[in-house]
Amino acid sequence: MELKRLISLIWILINSHYGISKKRYTYFHQKRRLWELFLIVFAIVALAVLAVPLYGFFTKALLDQYIILGMEHLFLANLMLLSSVIGFVFGTFLLVSTFFFSNEMRILLPLPLKPYEVLIGKFAVVLLDQMIISLALLLPGFVYYGLRTSVHVSYWIYMAVIFLLSQVFPLAIVTIITLPLSRILGFRRNRDFLIFAVSVAVLVGAIGFQFYFVNAAFKAPEVS
Repeated sequence: MELKRLISLIWILINSHYGISKKRYTYFHQKRRLWELFLIVFAIVALAVLAVPLYGFFTKALLDQYIILGMEHLFLANLMLLSSVIGFVFGTFLLVSTFFFSNEMRILLPLPLKPYEVLIGKFAVVLLDQMIISLALLLPGFVYYGLRTSVHVSYWIYMAVIFLLSQVFPLAIVTIITLPLSRILGFRRNRDFLIFAVSVAVLVGAIGFQFYFVNAAFKAPEVS
């Protein structure tokens, strides 16, 4: 695998997925459809104004309860679990649409690219979409916990690593489940059933893991 070719492929796919070059040319060179740009900025600002206070209140109340119980570590665990569950559900639909319903596949397949290079490139695009979930849910909670509890400097290093890898595991699980099923069941003939089955499976698995984790955490003090 040539690293430069893979990086170029990933950038091309990201550029095509988000329409970066097209939007940049339209907004900044042609000076056309600027109302779309202002509308996007306004929507982001409005969403932040509405969501940030609510998220801050929820985060503070949740951490206060865990501090009272002396189980601050569960605050981080629940944030990671919430981010993973949402990543499982959204990752299923994003991966299916990107791998099976994208017009880019017709262009990429005839090119002199190896199959795993195309797979890694498409996976990177979906992963970048998934990181929006971690950026909105995981990162603010991690930062608030670190500032609130006066953690060691090593916490910030671990936090950065965990944040960057937070959506890799959910997306990898979805990929491991979805790709083999698509070959066995014939995805284009049974796509609705496959999406439903994978979504239910990952959701049930995530809820089961949560119950197991919480029960184990509450039993730990009794054992010690």
